[in-house]
Amino acid sequence: MNESNQGREKLLEQIRALEDELSRLRRASTDATSVLAEDGKDDQADSSCSASVFNLLNFDGIGVSHVNINGDMFEANEEFCHIIGYTKEEIESGVVRWKDITPEEFEYLDARAIQEVITEGKATPFEKQYFHKDGHRVPVLLSVTASDTTGNDCLAFALDLTLQKNAEATLKESEAQYRQLCALVPQIIWVSDKDGNIVYFNDRFYEYSGLSRDASDSEQWKQIVHPDDLDMLLHQNWKKSTLFPNGVEMEIRYRRADGAYRWHIARALPITNTRNELLMWFGTSTDIDDQKNETQILKESEVQFRTLADAIPQIVWTAEPDGSIDFFNRRWFEYTGLSVEQSLNGGWSLLIHPEDRQKYMDKWEKALSEGSTYEIEFRLKRATGLTSKRSNVYRWHLGRAVGLRDENDSIRKWFATWTEIESQKTRRGI
Repeated sequence: MNESNQGREKLLEQIRALEDELSRLRRASTDATSVLAEDGKDDQADSSCSASVFNLLNFDGIGVSHVNINGDMFEANEEFCHIIGYTKEEIESGVVRWKDITPEEFEYLDARAIQEVITEGKATPFEKQYFHKDGHRVPVLLSVTASDTTGNDCLAFALDLTLQKNAEATLKESEAQYRQLCALVPQIIWVSDKDGNIVYFNDRFYEYSGLSRDASDSEQWKQIVHPDDLDMLLHQNWKKSTLFPNGVEMEIRYRRADGAYRWHIARALPITNTRNELLMWFGTSTDIDDQKNETQILKESEVQFRTLADAIPQIVWTAEPDGSIDFFNRRWFEYTGLSVEQSLNGGWSLLIHPEDRQKYMDKWEKALSEGSTYEIEFRLKRATGLTSKRSNVYRWHLGRAVGLRDENDSIRKWFATWTEIESQKTRRGI
């Protein structure tokens, strides 16, 4: 129950207690008047009833005032004095009238309440405002109960709504800011209840989908989810948020207004109360179709490169910008007999002839530091099983490496080949 309802219930409980007490006082007043009248003590009966009524003014947290329907105020408790800013003495002197401290736009509500008092003896609780003594307005929830239908003897109960109204204004401002933010972001934003039923979409959803915001069908969003993805989405166990303390993430295809399906990454975060009970889900859906297409193209390009690299007779390898080799083609493993683990982390350099190794590494380091293309002849050891007594374990190769640069002219990748030139070197007699 929110604060407004709690306050209203509190006031109504006080009113019901007052009505019971007034009924008791009427009976007591009638009995006392009859008895004391016989003894000639009418004044004592009136004094007793007035004292009892005045005791009703001492309700904690509720402003109570003794008034009539003509606008006069006779007395009030401390809470009511606090609400309007006047002292008890000022009220009891008659200088303060409730009609004079009521803004003009609430006069029609007072008129309706007066009519209810005359016809029914009490007025239904309603919201209005009073002018405080310093001039600012005070919102109140007000109810009036009369001792009879003349309206000359009434008690008005007032609950100060200032804190509640300020909280509501802050909430409205926060909501307005939230909706403005939701309208600016490019993602689809949605909110669902704890069962996964959508209760809100931002403008981006309607712009993307072409669906009508005014449509009465609360499940129309299902129309734009790809059939192959809808079942997965509907069978998500939305009630068990404890299974997903960090939220839910899935890739889903949404149909655009032009009929094209585009991939989105949907993320949902459970919103819980202080008792960790699920209240709702807050989610976003971000278009990742271009990225997925680019990723697919890159994967296809990588497959094509590896296929081509394995088809040629040269050794082919690639390296990161810092020179760390991350790929060897099939020819490397055929020639050297090494495994992937043995080849990486500098293991490949051990196969270069000891007399050529330092020269090779110096030239490779220079190329890395300068980003320049390099070319070098060196001897590379091959697998023992590929040699015979008449063949050399080390065979001459021509190494070439070139750096692939990005838009900032920085090296993104090194591509290199080692081509065997043993026969050419032998013919030249080297």
